[in-house]
Amino acid sequence: MYRKSIYIIILILCLPLITNAEGTYFSVKINPNIQQARIGMNMGNIHPFVGLDYLSVGAKVNIETTIEYGYYPYYTVDIEAEVEAKASLIMPTIGLKYYLSQATVKPYLVGSYIKSFPSIDLDATLDGDTESLIGDDEKDFIKELMSFWGFNIGFGTEWAINEHFSLGGEYGIRFIFISGEYEGEGMGLLGSLGGLLGGGMIDLGDELKTEVTGNLRSSHAAVVLNFYF
Repeated sequence: MYRKSIYIIILILCLPLITNAEGTYFSVKINPNIQQARIGMNMGNIHPFVGLDYLSVGAKVNIETTIEYGYYPYYTVDIEAEVEAKASLIMPTIGLKYYLSQATVKPYLVGSYIKSFPSIDLDATLDGDTESLIGDDEKDFIKELMSFWGFNIGFGTEWAINEHFSLGGEYGIRFIFISGEYEGEGMGLLGSLGGLLGGGMIDLGDELKTEVTGNLRSSHAAVVLNFYF
């Protein structure tokens, strides 16, 4: 998929040389959650583009526990642990912008297709030793769910500052489709979830098969900076 994305980018960059396109452009979308960059071709009212979206999240939790056991006077044990979770999504995209006019202030419609490539880690550190809290099968299942595909539709307005720079705003709705299948022992995080859904009937070591499909929808807004070559 990465190789195909590179081929598409090269194709779009070369198209102005074999068509009557007016040139290429580079744009950056500024919003609080996802970093987005686009490179496309200026063909009058129609602007095909490819791009890359990136999302990174992380959390770190420190846990301190005191255990008392035995008879009075109790023995006590102090335990300190650190749990760290990290996830990132690299999302190539390909799409099209259609400008409704070519005035100084240009409204447009936009649509694009996206595909996600995730990376996740969930680790715990106890007494200097770090171990993953999820097994390889569970990690593969979660990554499969996060390897979603989807599309975005929206509209925006672009103000031409000069022949090379423009500033705009964009609003859209993103539709995401997920699917995944897990098959393994009923243990770990997925085993706990399966036991909960199964009314406690799933025990450690039981075979567990889980299939998940679903769709998500979210709205987003961004400030867009464009540079025309």
